[in-house]
Amino acid sequence: MAARVGDLAEAEVPQGIRILPVTDRRDALALARVWACSASKWVPAARRRDVGTAITASAIDDARDEADLTWLHPSPEGLAVYEHMGFRRVCDWEVWVRRPAP
Repeated sequence: MAARVGDLAEAEVPQGIRILPVTDRRDALALARVWACSASKWVPAARRRDVGTAITASAIDDARDEADLTWLHPSPEGLAVYEHMGFRRVCDWEVWVRRPAP
């Protein structure tokens, strides 16, 4: 999916959510834990609260003056989130993975 940065709305952060930069190893590890939780669906109560939209929009806003185009590879569950933000499907990717040797 892709979108022209100028066509995307400014970030709207949901009430009670703060978007902070990753500044050190501790922040990076905390972000990795959040990613692992959302990717494996351990925290269904956190879904549908616009957190993913806020994080994506914040990253786009940070690059708004320097970028012309943005793209991503959403999961099937996240597809509607990004379409709602203004992203459109431009192509499909086929990914091949080599299995490790036994």
